[in-house]
Amino acid sequence: MPNQRKTIAVLIDHIDQLSHGYESQLRWGFMRACSDLDINLLIVAGRALRAPEPWGAPRNGVYELLHANCVNGLILMSNGIIGGCTIEELQEICRGYSPLPLCSAGLAIPGVPSVVIDNRPGMDALIEHLIVEHDRHQIAFLGGPKENPDAQLRLAVYRDVLARHGISFDPALVAIGALTRNEGRKAMEDILARGVTFDAVVGVNDAMAMGAAEVLAHRGRAGGQELSLVGFDDLALARLVNPPLTTVRQPLDEMASLAVRLLVDQMCGREVPPLTSLSARLTMRESCGCTPSQRRPSQKPRLRSAAVTLKNEQERLLDLIQTKARLPHDGGLDAARVLLDGLQAELDGSPHRFVQAVERVAGWIEQSEEQYEELQKVISLLRNELYAFSRPGLEDVWDEARRTVAFANTRRQAQRLMEVDLTYRHLLTTSEHFSSTLDLSDLKRCVADELREMGVQNAVICLYVEEDKSLLSPFLCLKRGQVYEPRVEAYEATELFPPGAWPADARHTSFVLPLTVDARQIGVAVFEFTAGLRVHDMLCEQIAGAIHTARLHRQIVQKTTLHERALQERRAAAERMKSLSVLAGGVAHDLNNALGPLLTLPTIMSRELSDTVLSGSPDAEQLRADLMTIHSAALRASQTIKDLLTLGRQGRTQLYPVDLNQVISSWQSSPSANGSGPRDGVVVKLDLHGQPLVVKASEAHVVRALANLVQNAVEALEEGGVVRIETGLENLSEPHVGYEVIAPGQYAVLRVCDTGMGIARDLGGRLFEPFVTTKRISGSSGSGLGLAVVHGVVKEHNGFIDVRSEDGQGTTFSLYFPVSTEAPRRVAPVSTPPRGTGRVLVVDDDPVQLTTTRRVLCHLGYSVTTALSGQKAYQLLSSVQPSESTGSAGPMVVSQFDVIIIDVMLNEAVDGIDLLAQILELFPDQRALLTSGQAPEAAARGAEPRGIGWLAKPFTVHALAKAVQELLDLDMLDSNMLGSNTEEPRTDPAVQHSFTAMLRTGPGSLLRSTAVGSDGGKRR
Repeated sequence: MPNQRKTIAVLIDHIDQLSHGYESQLRWGFMRACSDLDINLLIVAGRALRAPEPWGAPRNGVYELLHANCVNGLILMSNGIIGGCTIEELQEICRGYSPLPLCSAGLAIPGVPSVVIDNRPGMDALIEHLIVEHDRHQIAFLGGPKENPDAQLRLAVYRDVLARHGISFDPALVAIGALTRNEGRKAMEDILARGVTFDAVVGVNDAMAMGAAEVLAHRGRAGGQELSLVGFDDLALARLVNPPLTTVRQPLDEMASLAVRLLVDQMCGREVPPLTSLSARLTMRESCGCTPSQRRPSQKPRLRSAAVTLKNEQERLLDLIQTKARLPHDGGLDAARVLLDGLQAELDGSPHRFVQAVERVAGWIEQSEEQYEELQKVISLLRNELYAFSRPGLEDVWDEARRTVAFANTRRQAQRLMEVDLTYRHLLTTSEHFSSTLDLSDLKRCVADELREMGVQNAVICLYVEEDKSLLSPFLCLKRGQVYEPRVEAYEATELFPPGAWPADARHTSFVLPLTVDARQIGVAVFEFTAGLRVHDMLCEQIAGAIHTARLHRQIVQKTTLHERALQERRAAAERMKSLSVLAGGVAHDLNNALGPLLTLPTIMSRELSDTVLSGSPDAEQLRADLMTIHSAALRASQTIKDLLTLGRQGRTQLYPVDLNQVISSWQSSPSANGSGPRDGVVVKLDLHGQPLVVKASEAHVVRALANLVQNAVEALEEGGVVRIETGLENLSEPHVGYEVIAPGQYAVLRVCDTGMGIARDLGGRLFEPFVTTKRISGSSGSGLGLAVVHGVVKEHNGFIDVRSEDGQGTTFSLYFPVSTEAPRRVAPVSTPPRGTGRVLVVDDDPVQLTTTRRVLCHLGYSVTTALSGQKAYQLLSSVQPSESTGSAGPMVVSQFDVIIIDVMLNEAVDGIDLLAQILELFPDQRALLTSGQAPEAAARGAEPRGIGWLAKPFTVHALAKAVQELLDLDMLDSNMLGSNTEEPRTDPAVQHSFTAMLRTGPGSLLRSTAVGSDGGKRR
C-alpha cells in the first residue's frame, strides 16, 4: 500500500473524458464521494471481460493487478465489464478477489453487495407518457444487444406497456444496435427501409436516440410535435441537442456515492444490505412534443406579497429546493441558501441581486452539465412558488436568471471545446516528440517533460519483466513533479506502485491504465487525476507505442551490429569462394578433360564386355564392377568441379517453367537417386502437393539441390530414421522471418525433413558456407560443398531458404521458389543412350579426350573424323568441295559433316567459338556442338536457335548421345527454327560477327579469361 489512507478501486471498461457521457457522470460521483470520505480512488480502466476485439483481452490484464497489496476494496461497474459473461462467471471472478470487500454497481450479483438502478419505473413512465400525453400508438424501438441485461429489460417494459394499452407488438418497428450513436443511425435507417409507419421513436439509450435524430432530421422529420423522439440515461448531450431530448434520468452520482459508502461500511466491519435499488425518473423536454408551459404547475392566487411570502416560507422553500434539485456547493456553503438570499434582496428592492446569486452558483459548477439544468429547475420552482405574486418586472428577473444560466452553460461548453482542441494539439505534439525519440533513456526524459507540461505531478509507468506478468520494472516515476528513481529493479506487480514512488501524505484520485501494443500488454501506467488532462488513455497509447518503437530500435541496432558482423564474415567467405572459383575455372578444362575418359569409357567397356567370351564369368562380373567403381568415382569428382563452378556462376543459369512435382518424381525414379539411395534403416517418404507447382527453374540445378539435401539428411540419421520430401503451395501476405526474411508472395515450397539429432548451434550462422562440415570425409560425403550449392541454387532461382532444427528433433530445410504462371516444360524421362548414323567431326586439343569422344561415337554408330586443332579442322573443311542441297529457302551450301563437335578452350590463337564463326561463314547451316568444362551457359542460349548445341565437360555417354541426336533431329523441325525464313543472306559477315559477340558476352563471361598452363605460357 502506498500510504495508510484507505484506497478503493473502481473497475470500468472505458474512460469517457471528452463527451461527458455515462462513465463521466459516474466517475464524478465516485470522486465526490471519495473526497467527502477522505479515501484514495483508483479508476482502473480495461475492457469488457469477454471483449470480442483482439485488443480487448490484453487490456483486461490490468484487472489482475488489484490485490490487498495495493487496495482495500473494489467496486465493479458490472454493467460495463460484464461483456459476454454470465452471472455465474462474474461470481467466479468476484471470488478471485477474496478477501477484499466488493460492491457491484449497476448489476445485482448474488453474494456481492450491489447498488442498482431500477430502469423499469422510468421506462414505464416514458412509454406511458408517449401513449397517454401525446397519443402515440405506432412506437418504434431501437434496442440493444441480447447480452446487455439493461437493454433487454427496457425492451420488455416497452412490450408490457404496449400490451397494457391494447397496442399490438410489431417486430418491424424494432431494430437492434450496439448502444452507440452510429448504431442508432443504422437502426433508424433499417426501420425506415422497411417502409413501416411510426409516430414515435424510443432509443434504448440516449446515444441510439441521438443517432436516430440525425437520420430523421436528414429526412425532414425532427422530433417534436409531429414525431416524438425519446431516449434513456439523460446524458449531458441530451440537454444540448435540438430539440432537447426527453429521456429517463438515472441517478448515477447517487449510485456511485452509495457504492462507495457500502464499500467503506464493509471495510469497517459493518453489515450492509445485499441489494440497494434506486429508481430512474422521467425527464420531459421538447423532443417528445412537450412545451415548457405544459410542464408548469397551476397556482392559486395568494394574498401576501412575494417578499413577505419568501421571508416567511424560506425554510420550507430551502427544504423543497434541496429535495427537488442537486445543486453544486463551494465548501460548506449551501447553494440553495445563496439563491434564496439573493432573491430576498431582489424582492426587497436591491436590483440584480438574484442574477448575481445565480452567477455565483453557476460558477461552482465544474463538470456536470446536468447541474446547469438543476439550476434552471430551481429558478422555475421559485417562479412557480411566487407565481401568484407576479408583479411588473418580476418576469424579467426570471428571464434574466435563465439567460444567465444558459450563458454560463454555453461559456463552459466553449471552454471545453477549447480545452479539447488544445488537448488534441498537445497530443499531436507529444506524438511527434515520442515518435522521434528512439533511445529509451531519452524517451524517459521526454515523457517526464510532457507529463509535467500537462500538469501531471504524480505518475508511475512500469513495464513487465520479460513478459512475466508477475513482476513490474519501473520505467518512469514522477513524484511531486520530479523524477524519482526507485531503489528496486523489479517488484511484485500486485503492489502496483514501486516502493516510495507515490506521495503518502495526500489523498489522490488516479487512473490505472494498461500499456498495450499489438494486442499484448507490456506494462501499466498510473496517472494522478489532473483537471487539465482529459486524455489519459490516449496518452497511454502514445507512451506504449513509443516504448515499443524504442525497444524495436534497440533490437534493430543490435541485430544490425550482428548482421554487419555476419556480412563481414560472408564477404570474407565470398572472397574465398571467388578465389576458389577462379582456381576452379583455371583448372576445370584440364580436370574435365582428364575425367572425360573415366566417365565414358567404363560404360562402353562394360557393354562391350557383355559381347566377349568372358560374358557371365566371375572375372567378367568383377571387371564390370571395377569399371562401374571407376565411373562412380569420376562422376563424384566431376560433380565437385561442377559445384565449384556453380558457386562462382550465379545469375547465368538458364531457367524454364517446370513442374516441381514432376522434377522430383523424375529424379526419384532415376538411377542417380537410386544409386545413392538411403542405407539400411533409413526410409525416404515422398509427399507431393496435389496440384502442379510450376516454377521457372533449371531442372539439373534443382535436382542437384534436392540430392544434396537428401544425402545430407540420410547421413544425419546415424541410427536410421525417416527422410521426408514434401512440396506445397504457400501464400505469404507479409514477410516471414526465419533463417532469412522471406518476401511476401506465392511460393512453391520444397521441404526435406529428417529425424536426426539436429544442427549444432555453433554451426547455424555458417551453415551454408563452403567447406564447413562436421561430417567425416568419405567416398560419398564430407566435401562441405553440399549446402553451399543448395544456397547458390536457391538464390539463382530468386528464392529463399528457411531452416528449422532442434536438438534431438531433427532438421527441416524449406526451399521457397516463386510460382510461375507459364505452362511447364515436360521433363524428359530417363532413357538409354540413343544410337544413330551420320558423319561427325570432333575437334579437341586433348588427344585423350579426342580418342574418348571418337570411341563413344563409333560405339553409338556414327562415322567419326577427328582433328587435334582448330587449324587442322578448318583446313579439312575448306579443302573439300562443298555440296548443295535444296531446302525450303532454296539451294543451301553444306559440308561433308552432319555435326561438328568443337572444344571451346583450344590451346591456340583461334578458340572454339572463333573456329565455329569461321565455319559458319563457309557453311551457314552447319550443325555444331560446343563443349567446355567452364564456359558459361549464357552462350548456349544464343547458340540454340542456330542449330548449335552446348555440352558441359565431362559428359556421360548418355549426354553426348542425346546432344548429337538432338542436333540431327533439327532437320525435321520447322524451318523457321533454323532461321531459313530470314530475308538477310545467311553468310552476312555482320550476322556472323553478331553471333560471335553474342557467345562471348553475357553476365560474367569466362570466355576471355586466361589461365597459366603447365608450360608457363598463357592459354585462352
